[in-house]
Amino acid sequence: MTSDVPALPDGLPADAVTLGEVFAKAGYATGYIGKWHLGGAGKGPAEQGFAFHKAANAAGSPASYFAPYKSANGQAIPGLEEAPQGEYLTDRLSREAADFIRANSGKPFLLVLAHYAPHTPIRAPEATVKKYAQGRPGQQGNPIYAAMIEHLDNG
Repeated sequence: MTSDVPALPDGLPADAVTLGEVFAKAGYATGYIGKWHLGGAGKGPAEQGFAFHKAANAAGSPASYFAPYKSANGQAIPGLEEAPQGEYLTDRLSREAADFIRANSGKPFLLVLAHYAPHTPIRAPEATVKKYAQGRPGQQGNPIYAAMIEHLDNG
C-alpha cells in the first residue's frame, strides 16, 4: 500500500518570495519578531527579506515563557540571550516590537510580530493568573490561558 501523503519540505523554500522581500525591495525597513517555525539555519527571516529579526528560530514553541529564554530544543532563543530572570516572553516581544516601530517611525516599515503565545507550555505571570477564576467543566475557564491572552492583547 502506498501513501498519498506528500513529503513535507524542511522549511520555507529559499525561492519562495515573502512579504519581507517584497517590502525590502520597495525600500521599507523590514522586521520580524517572534515565532518563525519556517526553517532553521539558512532559512530564517534574514534570508527571507527581514533585515531586523529577533526571537525567530526553527523551534515552534519555547521551553518556557520566562527568562532565561530557551527553545523547545534547548537552544537560546536568538536575540533574547540577555533578559532579566523571570521576564515574560510575550511582554518582551511586545516591547521589542514597540522599539522597532519607534526606531522606524520616520520611514515606511513592515513589522511582523508573531507571538509564541498562546502555545504550549501554557504559562503566565502568577499575578495575572490570579485575576481569573477556574471555570466549570465544558467552559473555557483556564485561568493560565486567560492570563496568556491578556498579555497578548495588551501587547
